[in-house]
Amino acid sequence: MSPKGILITFAVVSLLLIGIMFLAVDGRNNPVLDDHTITKIIEQGKEREKEFLDSLKSAVSSQEPKKFTFDEAFNNSTENLLTHIKSLQETLFPGGLAAHDLGESPKITENNAVFFKQNGEYTKQATQFIAKLDAFENTIRALQKTFPKLNSIKAEVREEYTGGLDWLDYNYRDFPAVASHAKLSLLKEAIKNKQEAVITVLLRK
Repeated sequence: MSPKGILITFAVVSLLLIGIMFLAVDGRNNPVLDDHTITKIIEQGKEREKEFLDSLKSAVSSQEPKKFTFDEAFNNSTENLLTHIKSLQETLFPGGLAAHDLGESPKITENNAVFFKQNGEYTKQATQFIAKLDAFENTIRALQKTFPKLNSIKAEVREEYTGGLDWLDYNYRDFPAVASHAKLSLLKEAIKNKQEAVITVLLRK
């Protein structure tokens, strides 16, 4: 049962139990029912309420999301990053490289528009790209604290040298779109290789 369904059921049953209580109270003024019968009705109502609350607690606890393990967190950050890189490539070349005449235009302006706004700030896609790269590398660093054997694997997937520029500027500003597409493909391969190396070590733990 979904959490919403549980709450609806709880509300309905609560109203029924309240109705029973009102009947019992009303019965005290009814000469047909004696005190013993009224007390029995009240006790049965309380017992049913307790049984329902116990079953509700059990149902709610079964709906609690399971906690991610380190392995799952790493796989999730990896897949999120790879999916985003693929979306960047699709933005650069809708339908894939084969659907375009690569010799027609370098598409430098179109390339820059994917990563940078006119004022030089990152686009939403570029901001998410950096955030997902950070998450991927940070997850490896977190894993290394728990599994020291992973310390032999470099957490960073981005090359350190940027010629004194911001990493995104150095790698993606003022390049032909096809060059950025190729760099993104190389980055994907590096991420997959890093993922394979990490999983190999984790399987040996």
